[in-house]
Amino acid sequence: MSYLEYIMCFIAGWYARQWFAVMRLNYLLKEHDIDLKEFKQEPKSDTSVPELKIKVEKSKDIFYIYDANTDKFLAQGATRKDCVDKLTKEFPTFNIVADPNNTNEVGFK
Repeated sequence: MSYLEYIMCFIAGWYARQWFAVMRLNYLLKEHDIDLKEFKQEPKSDTSVPELKIKVEKSKDIFYIYDANTDKFLAQGATRKDCVDKLTKEFPTFNIVADPNNTNEVGFK
């Protein structure tokens, strides 16, 4: 066999494997009455709430809140509640999102 025949057989086998996997998955979904349309997410509309991604730093028992994208200072407070109150007052229309790893690291609970 030539190299071209090996390559053609490899490609044919690859597509046959993919076809078999799709057929098996369709069989299993039909057997359990599962519709994949249930799992598809709706595209986000333009009316969604904007997100403000923050990062938290702690120095001498004071929490400092920064914008995660621009490193711009946003607020500070002695407790989490102080910081959240200041952020919600300053950014009432934003959904404030923090990285859980970052908040656990500095004790922002």
